[in-house]
Amino acid sequence: DLAAQILDQIAFYVDNDRDFMNLASSSPFLAQSLIPAESAIWKKRFLSLYDVPLVDEHAQYAVAYQLRRFVLSRWVTFRNPDDARLKIQMDNLRNMVIETYLPEKPHLPVPTTSRNLAAFESPQTSPWMLKFLSTALFPGTTRRAKFGQPQPLFDALQVCLSHLLLSPASEMANQVDSSRADYNLVRVYHWNEAFSTLYRRVQRKSKKSKKAHKCQKPPQLKDRRSAAPEPPEFKLEVDMHTLLHIRNFWHRHLIDSTKALAKSNCRWTGEDTYSKMANKLLQVGITPKKWDKPLRSEPSPVATEWHGHYSCIHPWPKNVRDLEERQTCAEDWSFVDPLKLEFSTSQNNIKDGLWPPIFSSIPAFDTTIPALDTDSSTCTMIQGLATFIDLSSDTTSTNKRKSTGKQPALTLPKLPKYHPFLSLRLRGVIHPIPDQPPPPPPPPSKEPDNSGEKGKGKAEEKYVEDEDKSIPGWRRIVMIMYKPTKRYMIQVLEYAEENFGDAFGPAISTLLTQNATTQTGQAPDANAHSNASGSGTSQPAQPAYDSEEAEAQLEAYLTKKLLSKPEWRSASAMTRAKIEDMENRFRAAYALDWLDMEYAYAYEGVIIPGGKIMLGRWWRCGLLGEGPGKELNPDGGPVEPTDDEG
Repeated sequence: DLAAQILDQIAFYVDNDRDFMNLASSSPFLAQSLIPAESAIWKKRFLSLYDVPLVDEHAQYAVAYQLRRFVLSRWVTFRNPDDARLKIQMDNLRNMVIETYLPEKPHLPVPTTSRNLAAFESPQTSPWMLKFLSTALFPGTTRRAKFGQPQPLFDALQVCLSHLLLSPASEMANQVDSSRADYNLVRVYHWNEAFSTLYRRVQRKSKKSKKAHKCQKPPQLKDRRSAAPEPPEFKLEVDMHTLLHIRNFWHRHLIDSTKALAKSNCRWTGEDTYSKMANKLLQVGITPKKWDKPLRSEPSPVATEWHGHYSCIHPWPKNVRDLEERQTCAEDWSFVDPLKLEFSTSQNNIKDGLWPPIFSSIPAFDTTIPALDTDSSTCTMIQGLATFIDLSSDTTSTNKRKSTGKQPALTLPKLPKYHPFLSLRLRGVIHPIPDQPPPPPPPPSKEPDNSGEKGKGKAEEKYVEDEDKSIPGWRRIVMIMYKPTKRYMIQVLEYAEENFGDAFGPAISTLLTQNATTQTGQAPDANAHSNASGSGTSQPAQPAYDSEEAEAQLEAYLTKKLLSKPEWRSASAMTRAKIEDMENRFRAAYALDWLDMEYAYAYEGVIIPGGKIMLGRWWRCGLLGEGPGKELNPDGGPVEPTDDEG
């Protein structure tokens, strides 16, 4: 009725929960109107603060509101891993994550904003989120656990909320303190450990029968005709704990905390190695962002343009102290330019061949990537460029010349610092991975006993307690980024000019002949070597072929070739699509060969739910590489026992 609507409207404007309860308790009439779960005020109060909850009935809004407000207002710091309240806090936070952008009714359009995400972003109104993010790792059970311990739900929540800590525009990122104790560099760089991927095959634990163990025969008495042992069962799982260490590493190195420390009169001891780069990208609107749609397990379109940062450490540290002291090679660089990934996608590898056999045969990928040759495949193949972005270029020089009125001096055309055609190429696969943390398996079926239906009810009740607490929307990305040889790039340009020639191309053959002539001082005929060595001249004999000199001439010829045409010289005209078309016309995408590459790097990462951020690791690989990842050391040689294998 009208009186109830007016009362609900008045109660709705009472912000403080304590004041609301005082109002409801001030008279029996108000208590009877506001306190019952069927009252409309609970839904109004809930939806004024949060997104639509996972409830089935209107009366459940009261419980959902009271529970959430109670948990968030009494948030406990993650110190004692055995504290039962931590699980309740994580369950509520997980619900808030998966409730983002939910419509009030299934047939209604998806909201364009999320109240839950807005609550996550404010340290002032959400101190509970500040406390959660300030706990970089789940606490360990012993003092020896220097870097905490894995906790599936905690790790998944932290990684899922990475946008709050990786963007210079985030208040949370600047409020949450960072420390070298927040991550283990051994995990971040996979230092001095056997090679493994982040998404890996893990052997399932087998339950051994005690009875069989007692009756087992000694090895010398075993029957040779006994049946062969069953092969071990494997499952695929994500190393989410390592991803959290990687995220914490980037939080420390991306965010400049000098201002916050200056306000607190603390001595600056942080790393801001990449902060200038991150802030310059922010000025043009490029920064880690929150997701903008509901999180779903179903595959969704993949963003085809990414901007990111990379880290390495070379030479490879000999001990942990050197590793922790240096942290990254970027500390010694005068500037750090970010990397831009731009690619096209395909859902049919049989037709387009974007993931060629030389990459699909790498054992680490062959055993972990789903089949690509089936109609039901959910994989997305990618092909594109990995180009560095020059952040040090002066974009105001043109405006300065215009303001002074002086005519610029005549200059010869030159290529930009990072020309797209000279950049790294990339090929890769993106595929969905299970929700994280993985949902619990269903309870095993039991034989009926004397308890009848009563026992069955207990089993079902226990399974409800261990209900699914996972977060959907995770995907894995695998890439090979490689630098084409100069010979290959010249061949592509010549083919685009319809200068087909022989297998090596006419220009390259002539160039190598001229190089040999320059080194020997005469035409390379059948007696060239004997005449040079027996001529008796005072000049020492030169080798018939100098690889460094040939590479220099190839580079000069390639540069000249690109400068010869305005549509090739211009970085804006030489687009990714144009380069891909030129290369695919020269040679089919699936026919890519290791010999066409100067060097290559493999990358494996995880795209977190929402598709806005990816985190991962990379390693050098190649034709002569060894092990599951065809690993090479940073110099392109065989991997030694002390080298990085991941």
